[in-house]
Amino acid sequence: MARNRYLYILLTTFTLLLAALILTDVWPGLRGPAPDTSEWHWIYRLRPFSRWWLPLLAAAGMVGLTAWWLKTKRLLLWLAALVIGNLLLQGALVYAEKPAVLTELIERTLADETNGYFRLAAETGDLNSLLRHYPSLMPTFPSEHTRTHPPGIILANWLVIQGFTRWPNLSQSIAEQIWPLRCTDLWLLNGPPPVAAALATVTLLTMLAGALTVVPTYGLARRLLPQQPARLAAAFVATLPSLIIFTPTPAQVDVLLAVTALWCLHEGLLKKANGWVFIYLSGLLVSITTFNSLGNGALVLLFTGYAGWQWWQERAVRPFTHFLTQLTWLGLGTATVWLVYWGGWSVPPWTVAQVGLAQHYELVTIHRRYAWWLVYNLLDVLLFAGPVVVIGFIALFRKPGSVFREPYARLVLALVVLFVLLDVSGSARGEVGRLWLFLMPFLAIGSAAFFFPSDTPSPLHPFTRSPLPLIALQLLITLAIGLAWQPIEAVIVVAEPPPLPSNPSPESATDVTFFAAAEPLMTLRGYDLAQTDETLDLTLYWQAEQTAVRPYTVFTHLLNAKGELVAQQDNWPVNGRWPPTCWQNNNLITDPYRLSLAGLPPGSYTLAVGWYDARDNTRLHLANSQDALLLATVVK
Repeated sequence: MARNRYLYILLTTFTLLLAALILTDVWPGLRGPAPDTSEWHWIYRLRPFSRWWLPLLAAAGMVGLTAWWLKTKRLLLWLAALVIGNLLLQGALVYAEKPAVLTELIERTLADETNGYFRLAAETGDLNSLLRHYPSLMPTFPSEHTRTHPPGIILANWLVIQGFTRWPNLSQSIAEQIWPLRCTDLWLLNGPPPVAAALATVTLLTMLAGALTVVPTYGLARRLLPQQPARLAAAFVATLPSLIIFTPTPAQVDVLLAVTALWCLHEGLLKKANGWVFIYLSGLLVSITTFNSLGNGALVLLFTGYAGWQWWQERAVRPFTHFLTQLTWLGLGTATVWLVYWGGWSVPPWTVAQVGLAQHYELVTIHRRYAWWLVYNLLDVLLFAGPVVVIGFIALFRKPGSVFREPYARLVLALVVLFVLLDVSGSARGEVGRLWLFLMPFLAIGSAAFFFPSDTPSPLHPFTRSPLPLIALQLLITLAIGLAWQPIEAVIVVAEPPPLPSNPSPESATDVTFFAAAEPLMTLRGYDLAQTDETLDLTLYWQAEQTAVRPYTVFTHLLNAKGELVAQQDNWPVNGRWPPTCWQNNNLITDPYRLSLAGLPPGSYTLAVGWYDARDNTRLHLANSQDALLLATVVK
C-alpha cells in the first residue's frame, strides 16, 4: 500500500510538471522534432486567458459528473451524462480557439489540411465512377488524407448529402443557419442546400461518435472488470485528451467502431450458441474501419491475439478447430466490405492498399527519420492518452504473474504486443495521438484495472479511496494541450469583418429597401457623393433587414442620356470584402465606390444603384418593382 502512495505522489508530480512544460513551452522538444526540419511537430499557440473560463468550467463539471457516475445506481442516466460532458469539453476547447464554435468546427471539416473528405464527396457527381476508378484517382486528390485513405469516409459523407436531397425543406432550413457561418465561401454558398445541411450534420455526428465511445467502453470493461473499475474506465475514456482535442475528425468515428467491435468479439467468444453472429459483426465493424483508414488494419492483429488468448485459456475444453472456426467468421466479417467493393466495382482491395501506402510513403515516411519516431511515437501516446492512463496501464505489470490470471489479460497483453509492433515498424511517424486513437480506450480499461482493482474501496488504497484526483489529473493534461498546442489547424479562408466607421453619418439621407421576392433584405439609409473632373466617389450606407442567404453583388452604374452604360463598379460591399451574407441586423455598413469619369463628354448622367446575384444575374427589386434605384444626376 505504501508503494501505491508513492506512485500516487509520483504520478501527481509528473502530471503537474508535464502540464507546466506544455503550457510554458520551456522545452519545445516536447512538441516534436525541430520545426525547421521535415519532422512532425505540434504548434505552440497559447489561447487568450480570457477564453479559459469555459474549458475550466467544463472540466470542473466533468469531475462532478464522474463523482456521481462512480457511485450512482442509475447507470444509463449517468452514462448519458458522461457523453454530454465529453461533448461540452470538446466544444469548450474549440471555444478557446475561436468563440464562434460551430464556425470553427465546420471549417475543420472543410479544410483539406485537417480533413478533405467532405469537399470531395460534395463534388462527386457520379459515385460509381469515383469508386470504379478510385485507385487511379487517389494521387490526384487535393488532400493528403484522401490521397492515402480508402473511399469509406468519402462514401459516408456522400450518402449523408444524398439523404438530405430527399428532404428539401429540412435542408433549406438547416442551410440557412450554416451559410452565414461561411459567409464569404462561394463554394458553399453556391452549393445546393443539402451540401450545407450535410456539412453541419457530419460535423456534429462526428463529435457525437467520439463522445459515445464511453458506452461500448463501459460495456466491454464490465465484461473484463468488476463494476467500479469498469465505471472508472468509462470515465477515463470520457476525458481522453485525444478524444476531446481531435474534433471533429473521422478518427472519432473509428474509435467508436473499434471499441464496439471488440465488445462484440468478446460476446461472441463467450457464447456457446450463435456466437458466430457476434464474431462476424465484430469483423464487419473492423471492415468498415479499414475501409475508412488502412491504419485501422492493426485491429486485425489485436483481435486475433485477443481470440487466441481466449482459446489458449480454454484449450482443455475447446479444440483448435473451434478457434479456427472463430477466426474464419472474424475474417469473413473483416473482408465483407472489401469483397462487396471488389464485386460491385471491380476494384481489388490490394490496389487501394498499394496506392494508399505508396502515397503515405511518398508524402510522409520518406521525409521523416525512423530513429526519432521510435521515441516520439511513445511520447505522443503518453501525452494524448494521458499520463494517468499510460502509467496505470504500465503499472499493471509490476507483478506479471497476477496479470496473466485476470480476465483482462487477453486485452492488455495483445495491446502491448501491438504497440511494440506499431512502434518498431515505423509505419507512423508523427501525429500518433490521432492515428492511434482507436487503441487508447483499451489502454484506459487496463489502467482502471490497476487503479481500482475491485468493487470494494480500501481505506488503505489511495486510488480506490479517492479516484477523482485521477480524473482531475487526466483533465489537467487535456486542458494543457487544448489551451497551448494546435493539434488541429484549419487553414482555410475565414471571413473577418473589415474595419468600419463606428458612427457613420451619410450626407444625403434615404430610406429605400431592396427585396428578394417579398422579403426585405437591405435598406439604403443614405449616401455621400463627391466629384472631380476624373472621378466620382460614392459611399453607400446599408442596413441589413435580415441576414441574406445569397452573396449579392452591388452595382453602381453611370448611364448617359440614352440609357447606355458608360461607367460602373460592381463588387461585394466594402471593396469586395463583406457580402450581405455576413451582415447582422441593424449594422450600418459603409460601402465606398469610385467610378471613372475620364474621357466622358460633358453632359448629364444618371447614377443607378442596385443588387444582383452573380450566380444567375437575378436582380433584387424595390417596393415599386423596379430593379435599380436612380440615385442622383451627375453633371460633367
